[in-house]
Amino acid sequence: MKVENIRHSSTLFHQIRIANFCALYFSITGLGLQLLAYERDYYVMIDVNNTEKDRYIVKILLWSAFAFNMTHVVSLVLRHLVYFRWLMLKQLITREDTLRSTGYWKTIIRDIFLQCVIPYPFINDYHYYENNGRFEAFNVRYKYNHILLAVMIFTRIYQLVMSLLLLTYWSAPRAQRIW
Repeated sequence: MKVENIRHSSTLFHQIRIANFCALYFSITGLGLQLLAYERDYYVMIDVNNTEKDRYIVKILLWSAFAFNMTHVVSLVLRHLVYFRWLMLKQLITREDTLRSTGYWKTIIRDIFLQCVIPYPFINDYHYYENNGRFEAFNVRYKYNHILLAVMIFTRIYQLVMSLLLLTYWSAPRAQRIW
């Protein structure tokens, strides 16, 4: 049985932490830009006297947030690849194992799917109308992006919790050597 290289294992674990917090940075920045775009878009949507400049600012915010969110997804995939290398070094999987043979690709695809539920700039003009049949009220109009933003907040909370779990005492490199 081959003994684990503790220094290399610790270095890889710190790389996992750094990659995870880079992904978290892009995630939270993208969320903040989306929230700014939502606030601006809401006032553009209800204000009759809105200008083309206001719509242009919303588009810039949405495209900037989209770029940050796509960078977040790429950094998340890179984090998973470093984690897979760390699992090999810890000898939890063998050198012959691949993403496909271990089934780890499903975890990566799940995370990509969860983090791609974001408001997209190219569907910002599409609306969803809720008709109330029981009361004499106006139809309620939602943008699909506003619904996606609500879901995005929950997926970002998941990302934040996963990042904070890497800071706990029980996930430190020294604790990882025990199991």
